Amino acid sequence: MMVVTFHVCDKLARMEGASGAIAFPVGLTGVDVFFVISGFIIFVTARQSDATPLGFMRKRLIRVVPLYWVLTLFVAAVAGPKPDLLASTVFDGPHVVASLLFVPWPHPQIDAMLPLLIPGWTLNYEMAFYVAFAASLALPRPIRLWALLGLMTGLAAMGPAVARDGVLDFYTNPIILEFAGGLLIARAWTSGISLPARTANLIALAGFALLYAGSETTLPRVIAAGVPAFLIVAGAVFSESRYEMRPSRILVMLGNASYSIYLSHVLVLPAFARLWTAVGLDGGGASGLAFALAALIACAVAGVLLYQIVERPLLRWLSGKRSAGPPRGAELKQLPGE
Repeated sequence: MMVVTFHVCDKLARMEGASGAIAFPVGLTGVDVFFVISGFIIFVTARQSDATPLGFMRKRLIRVVPLYWVLTLFVAAVAGPKPDLLASTVFDGPHVVASLLFVPWPHPQIDAMLPLLIPGWTLNYEMAFYVAFAASLALPRPIRLWALLGLMTGLAAMGPAVARDGVLDFYTNPIILEFAGGLLIARAWTSGISLPARTANLIALAGFALLYAGSETTLPRVIAAGVPAFLIVAGAVFSESRYEMRPSRILVMLGNASYSIYLSHVLVLPAFARLWTAVGLDGGGASGLAFALAALIACAVAGVLLYQIVERPLLRWLSGKRSAGPPRGAELKQLPGE
């Protein structure tokens, strides 16, 4: 929802009647927090299930690919006959294929390595991390973590020496170290290390403060957002077990649908903005504030519906299970969004 809020503010700033710049730059750092979470969750769940390389990749592909392919193919189907409906998207065969295969590829309209469904750039990193993690499962357990950390650190160190705007440049971006941060938190947590709840909460709060401050600086992203994201996740992990958790049903619902919300909001938001202006409303004053709130709700509701109608049935069918949700008491086996 941080990322959605960023895009809502960006859309609002470009609407007729909006006065001045409307920005929420910290919203983009939701991606950095998720990368750290992903490193943590993948380590813990693989350790609990004693996963094999092929078994791990099979589950990851089932979890990530179906919904992404459905939405990517939908965008491709629209971009062919009706490119005017998509502001920055045109149909380009090699680009579509690369997008489906999670291969970084130059966007035909934007000067960046972005897939057809633009939020999928993060999935290119996720999939590369899954492949590296699966390969590490073939190694003796004592060296798996250190091999992964060494690989990611080595790639990040290569970054300054590689050519800009290429595939190697993409995979040597220091942002990959955020996965490493999640792995380190998981290693400490599974080793039985603990922190006082108050200390852990202070660490998380410091992370949020630094995340906000970092969004206003020109520091490298891995420092401005990656380090605060590490603190947020570490603080949450080490404080959570100190409390009897009674999660909000709404937040759990948003968590379950987080993947659907993240991928679909870039399609829902422009459509909602067109509807807003079609009924004679603009982005100024109270109308602009109403647009921001209504757009956030629309993106969330559409994502939840997409999860219930498309994503969850696909997961259930491909997994051969009667239910796509985790059994009670098995939260770490399959967390929402993972």
